Amino acid sequence: MRIRGRTLYANCLEERRLLKSLGTDSIRAPRNVNPYVLARRIARAAKGPGPDMLFIRDCLARSRCPRPPRSSPHPEAEEPSKTVTEPIQHAEPSSAA
Repeated sequence: MRIRGRTLYANCLEERRLLKSLGTDSIRAPRNVNPYVLARRIARAAKGPGPDMLFIRDCLARSRCPRPPRSSPHPEAEEPSKTVTEPIQHAEPSSAA
């Protein structure tokens, strides 16, 4: 694992596959976990099955912050109603004498 601050990145293919199976490219170590310990446990989990995977999932769940839903419209949603603009009618000049 490559460590940059508290963020860990995969260094070999096994670690990359493990992180991809968890749905991420990198993992951020929570403040109560040493990043070097987390890197060691990811390397062990990448080599084979074991209890390290539960620890990694727990750390990943703690490091993710809930994000608000996207505000983009659903593709099947109705299109916004198009407003029809009426042509502006100008007052005709009156022939006042």
